[in-house]
Amino acid sequence: MTPVASLQKNPASKQASGLARQARKGKRAPAVCAAEPEDPDTALFRRGKQVLGRNAGGQIAKLKRAKGSIALARAAIETASTKDNPAEYVAACIRQKNGADYDPDDMWANGGDNPSAWPSGIPGVV
Repeated sequence: MTPVASLQKNPASKQASGLARQARKGKRAPAVCAAEPEDPDTALFRRGKQVLGRNAGGQIAKLKRAKGSIALARAAIETASTKDNPAEYVAACIRQKNGADYDPDDMWANGGDNPSAWPSGIPGVV
């Protein structure tokens, strides 16, 4: 072994000695790798709070209930992350309830914005 090689420190052994020192002191060693994947429900709420804000747990729960599955709720959260106002998008998803209540011929359900539902045919005149 050359003198230069013996002077170089091995970062892996330094980290291992640091972990051993923490174990001797009774401190918990940091996780080197994740033992198991994150629960999908936990991942939904974690990502939802990243997109919608720290206090959005109730809105995320309502979205999950309206969509009926974690995967559809997660897709809505990811779509909301691309919008200017993600909370408004998620609120609209909750109101729509997965499209079950949408009737294109009902002018009152759509806020009166369907021209075929106007009896007179003139916008704004019923």
